[in-house]
Amino acid sequence: MCLAFVVLLLLIMIASSFLGKLQAQHGRLPPGPMPLPVLGSLLSLRNPLHRHFASLTKINGPIIHIKLGLVSCIVVNSSEMAREVLRAHDVEFAYRPLSKFGEYFSFRWKDVVLAPYGESWKNLKMITAQHLLSPSRLDAAAAYQESEMALVVKDVGRLATASKVINLKHFIDKFVSGAFCQVLFGKRDVPVVDLISLIEKQTLSINVGKFIRPLDCLDLHGVNRRMRDDLMPKLESLLANIIQEHKQCKLDIESSGQEFIPKDWTDVLLSLQDAADNNLSDISIMALLTDLVAAGIDNMKGAVEWAMAEVIQNPPVMQKAQEEIQDAIGTERLLRLSDVPGLPYMHAILKEVLRLHPTGPLGVPHFNPTEAVLAGYRIPKGSTVLINIWAIGRDPKHWLDPEDFRPERFQGTEIKVVGQEAQLEMIPFSAGRRMCPGHPVAVRFIPFAVASLIHAFDWSLPPDQNSVDLMEKGGTIASKLASELTAVASPRLSCKSLYE
Repeated sequence: MCLAFVVLLLLIMIASSFLGKLQAQHGRLPPGPMPLPVLGSLLSLRNPLHRHFASLTKINGPIIHIKLGLVSCIVVNSSEMAREVLRAHDVEFAYRPLSKFGEYFSFRWKDVVLAPYGESWKNLKMITAQHLLSPSRLDAAAAYQESEMALVVKDVGRLATASKVINLKHFIDKFVSGAFCQVLFGKRDVPVVDLISLIEKQTLSINVGKFIRPLDCLDLHGVNRRMRDDLMPKLESLLANIIQEHKQCKLDIESSGQEFIPKDWTDVLLSLQDAADNNLSDISIMALLTDLVAAGIDNMKGAVEWAMAEVIQNPPVMQKAQEEIQDAIGTERLLRLSDVPGLPYMHAILKEVLRLHPTGPLGVPHFNPTEAVLAGYRIPKGSTVLINIWAIGRDPKHWLDPEDFRPERFQGTEIKVVGQEAQLEMIPFSAGRRMCPGHPVAVRFIPFAVASLIHAFDWSLPPDQNSVDLMEKGGTIASKLASELTAVASPRLSCKSLYE
């Protein structure tokens, strides 16, 4: 086995060298670091990757070619180059890289985030946009979010009364998980959430096959085996039980002669199975629910935590936001989701947080199934294309004092962060056909959570802390605070029963 592996590796090295010379003759690649045989630039990578890739721009320019093993990776670090990928050549790069992990996690490409571009993906995207993320459906989910926030305010209020230092991350996690689980499944504390979080961590596991694809079939680190034989069967079983419970509830209601009215998003998806043109199987429902948990819960936790960290670090910003909220609704009740559109400064805070701290700093990778051309450079067939959303949001060509947290920069402007009309100088949800489908949730959920917490409490640093540690946790996918976010809270609302 060891000898066979060495022989295979030597053959790959020879083939890699030959293909490299062939590619050099065929056309000019974007500039980038000189790769080693087989390994490429893997040994030179530094975390966080988005910062590392941004630093390479100073040497190589806004579009970079990096060999990650045998995989050609194209990194786009400017809004001008992002416009080339996401607008001018949108269809060419509307695909996702194929991998065994992605195949298993998407229930064999039955989802929206990882599935290849095509008719099946278009149908699922339409279902998601029209039936789950429409304004009316999101309005219907507001009660779940408001009730979860009321519980958090009571829990934080008890600690605030006792003058205890509060671990904000714990309460943010509790609120986001509880609200999302109720919206998706009609109940909180669903085991699916923890299991999906565990599965997502597999993407950080060492897996040579991701970068040297001829070795992927050997599964040298057992990642594919764990996904296939352990983790995904468990997830499918849990989701199948949830779907069956909802189906039985639907059947019981209809058998009694009553009209079935969906209460959560699992109900909504099941009700769509009756329409023949949707072609929505149980497996597709499982894949969509997995997308919503994976992309929704973790990203919302991170975004709300970053927002609270920045607001606590900048007391004048918190005071200005509190005054806006108090002028709008007073201090006799908690904030409602319907109040949020009337809080322009809170939306400026949202934009500034997403500019500085996009929760997916490199987005979801794009992929070109055929050779393409960008800015005169040849992009090899089968390249992984990354949009450095983090670097674009901090580009000094487009942003004055880009490292500063200053929500005022958005006041009185028409800068949008979503939709085809969005300026590409800031694309926290990416853009084009593969733009994050969950953005309608984020632009409601994040300002509601932050506004609720700063309306109900004054927040200050613990006595032994001079500033908030804004260091990022090392990783390649999400941008998260490296340290626990702790603070001292003081109740602000005049209606004391809201804390009891």
